[in-house]
Amino acid sequence: MTIEELRTLAIQQYDLFTTAQAEKLGLPRLKVHRLAQAGTIRLVRRGVYSTGPCQDDHLEELRAAWLSLDPTKTVAERLRDEGCAIVATSSAAYLHGIGNLMAYEHEFFSPKRKQSRAEDIRIRVRKMPPSDTEIREGLKVTTVTRTVLDLLADGEELEHISDLLLHAVQSNLTIDWKRLREESSRFEKVYGIDGSEIFSALFSAASNEVEQANFARAIAESSFPDIRQQVTEQWSKQLIPVIEQLKNSYPKFQAPAANIDMSQFIALQQSVNALVANTQQNVLPALETYIQTVEKLQKHTLTASAPRNEDR
Repeated sequence: MTIEELRTLAIQQYDLFTTAQAEKLGLPRLKVHRLAQAGTIRLVRRGVYSTGPCQDDHLEELRAAWLSLDPTKTVAERLRDEGCAIVATSSAAYLHGIGNLMAYEHEFFSPKRKQSRAEDIRIRVRKMPPSDTEIREGLKVTTVTRTVLDLLADGEELEHISDLLLHAVQSNLTIDWKRLREESSRFEKVYGIDGSEIFSALFSAASNEVEQANFARAIAESSFPDIRQQVTEQWSKQLIPVIEQLKNSYPKFQAPAANIDMSQFIALQQSVNALVANTQQNVLPALETYIQTVEKLQKHTLTASAPRNEDR
């Protein structure tokens, strides 16, 4: 086996490979060790190497830990295997890119008992239904909903889970709010409060009306799939006089998309209040605040040219 053949294998695994995979392809461990000493490859963790240079891949350590759990199988093989280890709890949150949980170990679930000598790897025997897992960044991981339920079962701080959910909503990740609401009562003994209080505490990270609106919209759409169109239609009607007021007062103002959502409506309403209160002055900052808020929401494209003094 040549180094080029090794790179061909690694490129399918984010530049990573294990010594067991190399041996399976005819490259002995001693040769792998010498290649590392020569700087041809790079040691990532015990038994896992990279064919690429040091790179800014924040998931490299997690990927390497996952590979080390079943070192003979390729990524493609293990993703097809129902016995594959699954990234879970705080590591799953990290992989989804949500929350700020401190992860001192790489957390995995496995349907059958697995052992690792690595001190930074924790494996729990847990069989996951396919509906509770997904493939993200090339790794099998628990869904956001399942991750939240597992963190609740572990007694993670509710404010940390709330922060995680806020990030998930802002990233438009799928969350089964109906399931979270129904299963909150399972954790009453963990937190010493009833299920409704637990569910309510999951929104404590919302620090302003826009974030609260995002939570409300996500919950409504999850519990009642047909509510999105109803809310959109209702609020679009409410927006008509507001938009007309802005267009008449400031000709260079261009209306946002017709299907504006809840959070944008609140942002626009706040800006209109500012406009009404400052008709004689400070109109430009009010319009700029509105534009910036909508852009941050990244829901629709808004084109607006702020009025000059002569347009007031």
